[in-house]
Amino acid sequence: MLRKIAAGLLLYGVFLLSLNASGSEMKPFLYTQDFEESDPVIFSESDGKKYTANFNGITEEKAFSGKKSYKLDIILDEGGYAYWHIPISVPAEGKLKFSGRMLVGEETTGRAGLGANISFLPTGHCATGPFVKHETATKEWKLVEANIVSFAKSAADNVTKQYVWEARGENVGSYMLRISFLLTGAAGKKVVVYFDDIKIEGEVPSEEAYQAEIKKRWAPVKE
Repeated sequence: MLRKIAAGLLLYGVFLLSLNASGSEMKPFLYTQDFEESDPVIFSESDGKKYTANFNGITEEKAFSGKKSYKLDIILDEGGYAYWHIPISVPAEGKLKFSGRMLVGEETTGRAGLGANISFLPTGHCATGPFVKHETATKEWKLVEANIVSFAKSAADNVTKQYVWEARGENVGSYMLRISFLLTGAAGKKVVVYFDDIKIEGEVPSEEAYQAEIKKRWAPVKE
């Protein structure tokens, strides 16, 4: 009898964990990238100023685990910024933890960052920022960790406050669209950086439930 009660309580606990505070259905999410089998990274954008890409792609020069990592070796000829990204689409809601490794080479005189691009629906606005950035060589692999949901909420508040009349972060939905590799610096600065073992995991709302929640949040602004 006690075993049946214990089993029932366990199942009840699992059911509770599958719902968020508003009662929306939650589902597990997991993304990993160790760069051993594929190169998912593509160029995002720059501010229009010239830069020289000495190398961007998979390398066996350094690795935190396995044999490979992703390397960027860039000279910002005219200064400004350039960044590359891994496409991803997941609600920045519920519980989402980011972790990754980065190593900044000794040749670096600019800044290297690892972060995210977040889109705020239904506004059409988005924001890109680093979880962390380094201006000097790290000499060894550094762990980068972030709470994506907290990161997105803070960005949503800042963006809506500036660009969307009568709206705040609580009125929009947030999606993480990119894992961003950000390189910045003055004219002539060089950035050499390696990335490895990226992981995003947690629980997020189902697509249907989250779209319904976004409509509910936006209704007062629409009115």
